[in-house]
Amino acid sequence: MHVIAFLAAVGDGVWNDPVTKFIPELAALAAGRADVERGSTWSVDWDDITIGSLAGQTSGLIRDYSLLSELTWQTAIRPDLLVYFGFPPLNRSEIPPCGSLPTCNREQLFAGFARQPPSFPPYATPAYSDVGYVLLAWALENITGKKYGDVIRQYIIEPLNLTGTYTLPPPESVGVIPGERHSTGWTLDMNQEVGTGGMWSSTRDMTKVGKAIMGSKLMKPSMTRRWLKPATFSSDSRASVGEPWGIRQIALKDTKSSYQFVTSFNKAGQVGKYGVFTALIPELDLGFNVLAAGDVPPNLNVWLVETLAGAFLPTWLAVSRRVANETYGGRYRSATLNSSILITAGGDGDDHPGLAVREWTSNGTDMLPIALSAGTYLSPEALPGAQISIRLYPTGLEDRLPGGGGQRRRVAFKAIFEDLNQTEVAGMYTSDCATWVGQSGAMWGSLPLDQFVFELDGVVGAGGRARR
Repeated sequence: MHVIAFLAAVGDGVWNDPVTKFIPELAALAAGRADVERGSTWSVDWDDITIGSLAGQTSGLIRDYSLLSELTWQTAIRPDLLVYFGFPPLNRSEIPPCGSLPTCNREQLFAGFARQPPSFPPYATPAYSDVGYVLLAWALENITGKKYGDVIRQYIIEPLNLTGTYTLPPPESVGVIPGERHSTGWTLDMNQEVGTGGMWSSTRDMTKVGKAIMGSKLMKPSMTRRWLKPATFSSDSRASVGEPWGIRQIALKDTKSSYQFVTSFNKAGQVGKYGVFTALIPELDLGFNVLAAGDVPPNLNVWLVETLAGAFLPTWLAVSRRVANETYGGRYRSATLNSSILITAGGDGDDHPGLAVREWTSNGTDMLPIALSAGTYLSPEALPGAQISIRLYPTGLEDRLPGGGGQRRRVAFKAIFEDLNQTEVAGMYTSDCATWVGQSGAMWGSLPLDQFVFELDGVVGAGGRARR
């Protein structure tokens, strides 16, 4: 919820500002390294770390100071045993003075940050960092003039009426505690490091948060769209990193095309005996929340979501095609010209995405080959052998229309023109799926040939007219 609160309270206008602008202690650290070359192996380039790099896990900072990663503060194995196992002996001054119990105060954390080397230069590669989110929370406090917990309450908990969400350990009666409250992590107060994710919530509240994100209830839709994008890539071609999303491209296995997938924006976490996984799939208006507690296998929350998605996605796609056909499918006719268009979704073995333009007559002429030629620059000589495909995809643009109890809408779609008989040419620098470069490639009277607009009456589906 950290970045949601930041965007709701401040916006993303400061995303490219250096973090030293908002945290004076870091500005002092930066001034103290003025004679150090950039890219030093032992000194962080604080002036080069931006707010956006903290949010997108590209700051290059190490993962943690001493709360979770410092082995000298682990309770499972004593430090003297670790020396026996091969770690070099440490002087007392080399051991952090704080960790999990007690947690570090702000002064101790800054002293620790000053001693830590960077993992990478800023923006070089994604590298998960709890330190980055501690700093992001402090920047948020300094920008708003409010405590982190107060910002969470003002911009998320209260607007969404989250009755089961807390920024401090709540009463035991409101939660599931699979064992002794301290050993399970229920009472863990991260203090100054709460920005790393130390919150308590319920499945119901997390569902409200997911719906609020996809419905842009807490910020402008344009900001939501900017936020639901990759910030950088990973070594997995199907995975990228957002702010702070783990983004996964999921192939739709019930289709024949290797280019059909949906993008899932995910956030997982685990503290003590508690784990959570949230997945949002905006293209399908679908999401999953798993909150697990107990002595469970590692990453159980991830495997539960994997199972849920495997069961729900094929059914959701089938239902979506049926609803799309009921809403938009049919034959549209012009009242003044010999023009009509037949649109369907699914059926007859059609597993392609979007709406299909099956027939298109404009001013008494078959427009299917003409639209293909104009939209793809296919030569007229090649048209007889073409397998014409015109698919319509929602643009996200719509208007509310008067009447109909507020349910009438005007919805815009974009058409993709393709010859399915074209030879596949995918290579290192070539692609047979680069339709994004060809949008609005043909105009008629200042209107794009690929623009389709439906008027929905909100009662029985599409009640509109063909706009060609």
